[in-house]
Amino acid sequence: MEPRSVLVVEDEKNIRDLVCLHLDLEGYECVAVADGREAMLLAGEKRFDLIILDVMLPGVDGVTITRAIRRHGPNRDVPILMLTARREEADKVMGLDSGADDYLTKPFGVRELVARAAALLRRARAPIATGDVDGRPVSIRGVELDPSRRGVRVRGQSVDVTRQEFNLLYV
Repeated sequence: MEPRSVLVVEDEKNIRDLVCLHLDLEGYECVAVADGREAMLLAGEKRFDLIILDVMLPGVDGVTITRAIRRHGPNRDVPILMLTARREEADKVMGLDSGADDYLTKPFGVRELVARAAALLRRARAPIATGDVDGRPVSIRGVELDPSRRGVRVRGQSVDVTRQEFNLLYV
């Protein structure tokens, strides 16, 4: 199995290096950038399995990046973990409401970060609960849902949906 790729966006070099070191030790492939604009470009070009993102970045802030990733591109449904010094409840709510899946404040424990990353990846790869249909494609009024590939077709046309959107349709 090929290593899971993680985009780490953190402007503080010591933290960025520490996070990547521990992810590498756990078998992840870490791609690290320090600037929000660079992160936006990279996230628009390459698919990652997980994105770890600081909120306060030069160029473009993490909340803006998260919203952009969720709107379009190859990482629309990829788990995002915000890693930030912003500890206020309002900041956490804003981060999660922008599309982040988890929020960890600095200072943080590296083992906790790695455990949260593993949990996010585990949930992202979890099979869909299929209920009574046993994972077979379902077709209702011109809408076909195929759980084996998380595909959606409307009147024969393929429609791009995020993992969460598919899960909501398939329930």
